[in-house]
Amino acid sequence: YSYRVDFVLGGGGVMRVTRAATVLSPEGVVAIVRPPAAMWDPGRYRVTSRIRVGADDPPGLYGIRYTVVARGEDGRVARRQKEILVRFR
Repeated sequence: YSYRVDFVLGGGGVMRVTRAATVLSPEGVVAIVRPPAAMWDPGRYRVTSRIRVGADDPPGLYGIRYTVVARGEDGRVARRQKEILVRFR
């Protein structure tokens, strides 16, 4: 399995961007992925990652919560979070 997130960064200059993906099962948090913070220009971005599901992982509904936080040169902070549901079989 894998997921893809498309997002747009708006603003007047370079931003410090942090991202995090949390995979949730009915029993709780399965994994948290946090790439290192980086300096990004405004624009459109697409990120992807694989979700490793083992044979011993129970089938069912899982959630993926993706968070993007951008801090501009002026110190203003924008945070967006989206969650999607995925059914593993």
